[in-house]
Amino acid sequence: MLPDGRYSAYFQANDQDGMGVIELNAGRLTGGDTIISYFGSYSQDGDRFTASIRTERHSPGHAALFGHDNVDISVTGTSKDSTGAGTGHVKQLPGAVFQVVLVRIPE
Repeated sequence: MLPDGRYSAYFQANDQDGMGVIELNAGRLTGGDTIISYFGSYSQDGDRFTASIRTERHSPGHAALFGHDNVDISVTGTSKDSTGAGTGHVKQLPGAVFQVVLVRIPE
């Protein structure tokens, strides 16, 4: 189970990759990177998790990972101690596969 806290998020989709910071807190997910904000919700059942994430651009800059600033992502995955990995899909891009690895940032 992933404890509440901040995580480095390493993600990949369609041969593109990126990274950001995500905060997990009592079922709420927030975070971002240099140009995009992330927010949504997550739930856990033992070592399994699911998340629904929405992205929005907050600053000008390079193209977003999916070529779209505002997307909806559904993720399922597993966790162990303070790390997790999952795969998901992007509602606005059928066929795109999203992968993420989470590593907790110590306080």
